[in-house]
Amino acid sequence: MCAGGGHCPKSRLHMPSGNLPSCVCYRAIWTVEDGEAVLLTGRMEVADLSGQPVAGYNDGPFAQAAFSEPWAIVPYDGGFLVSDTGNHVLRYLDLVEEKVCTGAGTGRADFCDGTGEQAAFDSPTGLAVDNQGTVYIADTGNGAVYRCQRSVCRNRGACLRSGYSHDQGPCSSPVWHG
Repeated sequence: MCAGGGHCPKSRLHMPSGNLPSCVCYRAIWTVEDGEAVLLTGRMEVADLSGQPVAGYNDGPFAQAAFSEPWAIVPYDGGFLVSDTGNHVLRYLDLVEEKVCTGAGTGRADFCDGTGEQAAFDSPTGLAVDNQGTVYIADTGNGAVYRCQRSVCRNRGACLRSGYSHDQGPCSSPVWHG
């Protein structure tokens, strides 16, 4: 049911995740299995934001973007940063240009330090951003937490990891590893 008791045939909440309180009177909620993002406004209206009703991987305008198991969403650099768990990447939702772009990750499950598309994750889930804009990523498949410096996830910049190492050449060192 939509606000006022009307039905919303396109907008639905299926396995919602990534509830994001916001100071601008809306909440962004991901529908995990469907790969869509919807907004729940301050008036409790549901509106599609980005993604398709089927899983996929596509950057571009909100209407054409596709996600696979989008898990967490955090406000970031004037838009939103999303952990796209099924695609093993971090995605940036640019609210000004109304488009989605991949910020970090290769699109394949792996473990690798690097900048932007050289960094690799295995099922990133949780996200947090500190007061300096540093992003912390819970990389569930690797049992690790990584750190990305401000604005680099949006611009395919460097993800920095430290505190753990194993012999994989340049690919090593998450902040925490369990």
